[in-house]
Amino acid sequence: MVAKLVIQAVMFVASTAYQLQQQKKLKQAQAAAADARKGFDLTQSGVATNLPVVYGKQKLGGINTKHKTVDSYVESAAGTTDSQTFVENLAPESGSNTITGKKNEFLLVQTALCYDGIESVVHIDINDVHYNEADARHSQRHHIYKTGGQADPMAIANGLPSSNRFTNTAYCSAVYRLDRDDPQYNGIPTTQFFVKGMKVRKITESGGNYTLNSSREYSNNPAYCLLDYLLSDIYGRGLSASEIELKSFYDSAQVCDTIVTTGRSVGGYINGTNTTRDIPLFECNIALDTAKTVRENINEIMDTMGQAELTWTTQGKYALSTLYPQSASDTQALVDNNHFFTDDDVIRDNVTITYQNATQRKNLCTVSFVNEHEDFKSDTVTWPQRYSSVHTQYLVEDNQLPLENQVSGIGITDPYHATAMAEQLVRKSRASYTLTLTVSRKGLTLEPGDLIKVDLAIDNISDYFRVETMKVLEDLSVELTCYQFAHTTLAW
Repeated sequence: MVAKLVIQAVMFVASTAYQLQQQKKLKQAQAAAADARKGFDLTQSGVATNLPVVYGKQKLGGINTKHKTVDSYVESAAGTTDSQTFVENLAPESGSNTITGKKNEFLLVQTALCYDGIESVVHIDINDVHYNEADARHSQRHHIYKTGGQADPMAIANGLPSSNRFTNTAYCSAVYRLDRDDPQYNGIPTTQFFVKGMKVRKITESGGNYTLNSSREYSNNPAYCLLDYLLSDIYGRGLSASEIELKSFYDSAQVCDTIVTTGRSVGGYINGTNTTRDIPLFECNIALDTAKTVRENINEIMDTMGQAELTWTTQGKYALSTLYPQSASDTQALVDNNHFFTDDDVIRDNVTITYQNATQRKNLCTVSFVNEHEDFKSDTVTWPQRYSSVHTQYLVEDNQLPLENQVSGIGITDPYHATAMAEQLVRKSRASYTLTLTVSRKGLTLEPGDLIKVDLAIDNISDYFRVETMKVLEDLSVELTCYQFAHTTLAW
């Protein structure tokens, strides 16, 4: 039993030493992710590249896989009910399904978008202009296949091979009518698709039992997006449901869905119109680069959930812990009665406190993101507002040194969550510290991600901490590395 615990402790170090390390390298990691994402915005042609996995709301350029010109166009409807059609100013005369044109008047293009199983394509831009813009001179038809593995009848009718089935791939077949005398396009049109991404499997709770649903539905809840990625054997980790602690993902999903502000303005084509909606605590709107490692993509999803932790339990399952206490009493309620540690539980020679250094402490943070309200144009928000009362107080505490940071909000596509991210990064940088200590056998009931309360009178410590790593020693004492957890570092 002891040997098993020691082995698991080593595994914990590898799987959960995440939050503070990620905090230290956040800017570099997110800058790299932002650069990678730019490739998904642009239409690519003639390259071998990896398909993205899309969760939530995104704008994609797609990958052109085939194009050809024909003299005449044969209209044909899309093949299945799991498809969408976008058409503008392109229809045969009544009683015919053919438009006879001049030489090379019609351009056929097929474009791979992302892994299939998506909810929908909401809108299309062509050369940065809306496909249905009144004066844009677009004359085209797009067939969107949300599920791959099927050839498009329109493409076949116009000479493209029936073998173009796009297995496991959401794709578009398009035809453009070209003005040979006054060309609308300089080469193949550049398309951008406004996508609502993967349908995922949620978890149902009934009488304390947790069941993974067999049906799929659209959601940008980060807990369910992460669960989908962990379970997928096509683009993700390939785990079985038996390797997942379903209760932890269900509980985390409820936390992510907590409404933190109501009736907030939203806009952009992806949302249908200028309207209002209630804002949940966390959302995941991301295009994952499948050329990256599974761990890197897991971390990107985790970044959309604040101080969440993905851990490996003593039962050998993956568990997700997402906490959102709103007061000290809420925080205390999250601590198990056996997880309060005092001087009597601690081996004195093994207590180490590590504070954030000056390079990590911030008094202002700017988050750059693509704004869904502005059709995914680049945008920024800053917290706190420069020279506001909060910022002024921080400057006083920091001897008037401007300790500023700029990060990319990967997975964030609205100003509300971007502001919350900036706030949390600043607050956490100013408050959090790491505690390493060895406790008695009382610590054997702990798992990484657990919340504990530590009261050490000798060290003047009385705080809540989150267990990051643990190691069981030969005498069954337990060495813990924890970081301070305070509800005051959370946004909203």
